[in-house]
Amino acid sequence: MNSSSISYHLASVSDLKDIRLLQEQNLKVNLTPIELKEGFVTAKYTLDELTQMHKLTPAIIAKHEKLLVGYALAVSPKFRGNHPLIDDLFTHIDKISYGDQPLKGSNYIMVGQLCVRKNYRKMGVSSGLYQAYKMWYASSFDYLITEVVLENQPSLKAHQKAGFEIVSELNYAGSHWAVVLWNWK
Repeated sequence: MNSSSISYHLASVSDLKDIRLLQEQNLKVNLTPIELKEGFVTAKYTLDELTQMHKLTPAIIAKHEKLLVGYALAVSPKFRGNHPLIDDLFTHIDKISYGDQPLKGSNYIMVGQLCVRKNYRKMGVSSGLYQAYKMWYASSFDYLITEVVLENQPSLKAHQKAGFEIVSELNYAGSHWAVVLWNWK
């Protein structure tokens, strides 16, 4: 299998159950210490929350044939008020300036979570997800913003490789996070 056989799409409603299953398989609380070194996700989203996100801004997904091999959740600021972790991140973003301009009120979209199936890691899937994210959303938004827990070095490196830069750090739920931004202007 090579990375050229992976296709990238906007998620459909029927993909949300597969996104939820892949999320569950990669939640930090469900992994062994050895598995954690390969990467993990921290936020848990219900199918209802994923559906609410989807109605505003569909996720970007990666598929190999019919198998979901990765996803990047797209979270519009209009989703605020529906998930405590996302709400806290929006509140923190509102306090950050980028290029001497406050991000509060700026035109951005947020990655609520990015996950790649274990057997498809180190094949460029996260990079492909972000390129597809840019293709579908850069004409509507100036910035793509997310946060990465600093202990998840594979994720931080993947974000920096994609073009993100660290714009802030915060402590949340006992972990230290980097807020990263990709400037699409």
